[in-house]
Formats: sequence, structure tokens, C-alpha cells
Amino acid sequence: MRKGVARSLLGISAFPWVERPSRRSFLRPPFPLAEGIGSGAIIEGGEFNLRLAPLGRSWQNGPVRVWAWKGIEMPKGFPALPGGLPKGILRMEKGEIKIGCCGFPLAREKYFRLFSLVEIQQTFYQLPKYETAGKWRQTAPPGFEFTLKAWQLITHEPTSPTYRRLRRKIPPGHFRRYGSFRPTDEVLEAWDQTLQFARNLGASIVVFQCPASFRPERENIDHMHRFFARIDRGGLRLAWEPRGDWPEDVVRGIAQDLNLIHAVDPFQGRPLYGTLQYFRLHGIGGYGHRYTDGELKKILSWALSDRMTYVLFNNRGMKEDALRLKEFLGP
Repeated sequence: MRKGVARSLLGISAFPWVERPSRRSFLRPPFPLAEGIGSGAIIEGGEFNLRLAPLGRSWQNGPVRVWAWKGIEMPKGFPALPGGLPKGILRMEKGEIKIGCCGFPLAREKYFRLFSLVEIQQTFYQLPKYETAGKWRQTAPPGFEFTLKAWQLITHEPTSPTYRRLRRKIPPGHFRRYGSFRPTDEVLEAWDQTLQFARNLGASIVVFQCPASFRPERENIDHMHRFFARIDRGGLRLAWEPRGDWPEDVVRGIAQDLNLIHAVDPFQGRPLYGTLQYFRLHGIGGYGHRYTDGELKKILSWALSDRMTYVLFNNRGMKEDALRLKEFLGP
């Protein structure tokens, strides 16, 4: 099933990175329906076969799995079926959605009971001891997934206020040896230590979040190419979140050349490259934002993909918003 067709079913072509429905989509012209079809039956539309699922259940039909998610109505104009169509939303089989928080907003033991994913934040400010990573891994339940932010020594200049939480003192004369992906011994050592922590933790993804002061300039881009050409990735997937005014073609080109997942807040831009989607939700207008039901439903519609989607909340109400999104997703 083609991505554009599934998206057109949701009626979300108004979103900035979604194609408008093509002439071959289900909605233009309507696809043929067999007489007496109802929920749980197969809908045939040219080269596409879909199976409708009642709430909370799913079937696999060829390469496509169709889910019905409660709380979200099918788009206006979707063909009516004899026997009624359950409210829901379509999702690709491969498009699993993983939901969690950036950091632990409550005690780890309680968090583990609520979620199966977390993005560790402490590793950005001050890398914890390697033994801490092993402890977190051992106390997490089977199947729990960790991702983490790369140490700020790699991405941020020592003039950043985030360095106040760094234990070591960096002499002003050495400031130019840290941050901005400079391929210096200091930055490369910071990566080696981040990698070792990620290995002890059993992390799957490391996120390099850049400050807005890291601009799309030739020197910065050259530093990125030299840095990622030299490091050992250790089998990890690497994600990059540029912030500020970066042209889409530049971001896409860098991510493709360096094999990086483009991490993004979907309310600020579209994911431009990667084997999966990695959403980091910072709050619309700031950290204090709490997402409305309508905004959470938008996130679900954007997560519709043939790729896996990670949804990490990084706002004041992250726990509550993540739980509400899980509720919308259903069992």
C-alpha cells in the first residue's frame, strides 16, 4: 500500500509535508465495494486490499495491517459501508508507534509500569557513571527500550548555559575545542564515553540535539562530516535534531550523507530522512504547554507511516500527555 494513499484516507493532505490525494487514491474516484461488506471484511480497491478492524482488534492482510483506534473519527467523505464502519484510523503494519518521555517524570519503578520507552536526558548535561547505566538496564522490565541524548560536549559550545550542570571546569582558552561536532580529541573522547554508556544501558538510539546557535554554515557542516566519518557508531542508530533556521534540502542532504535519522518536533517541521520517524515534542510555544486532544490526534495522524515512529514528550505535562496519547492509540 502506498504511503500517499493511506494518508489521503485520513484527509490530512493540508499538513505541510503530506501529498495531496492522487487520482488513484481511494477517495477519488471511490473504490468499488462488494455488496454486504461490513467490519472485518476485505475492501478491494484496484491494487490495494485492506481489512477493516473493529475497535481494539486488528488483522494482517498481506503487507498491510489495519487498526481501529478509539476516539478518532474516520475522515469526512470515506465511503459508507453496509453494516456501518467502526470509528478508527488506518496504520501500516510496519508503522509501530512507541510513546514515552524525555527523562523520568516520576520514579523509575512507576515509570516502567506505565511506559516501555524513555529518552535519557542526564547524559546530555553530565554523563553518569557507567555502573548507573547497568543498574537502569537491570531494573527495567524485559523489552523496555532506552534512547539517550549525546553529551553536550559534542554539540554545544562551552558558552551555553547548559554547561553550568557540567562537573568539570573548562578553561576559556580551551573553549574552541568543544562543541559543534569539532573533530578534536576532546569531542571524540566525549563520544567514546557516550557510546560506552549507551552500550551499558542497551540503548537503541543516540540523539544529537543542536542549539539554535549551530547554524547551517560551511564550517559547521564540515565539522559534522569529519566527526561522523571518524566515530565508531557501535551498531547504534543515530538521530540529529537541528534547531533554528535550517533549509530542508540542507538537512535532508546531511542526514542522507551521514546516515542520520532526522529528529524533529512535528509541530515545527516534517521528518526529512531516516529509517524511522523520531518525534520530540517540546510544547507548542514552550515547555509549559499541555497538548489538547486535537493536537494529540494530529500527532497520531502524522505518525501514520510505513516506518516505525518514536513519540517522546518533553514538556511540563509530559507524563499526562503521553498517557493520553496511549489511550487514544488503544490496546
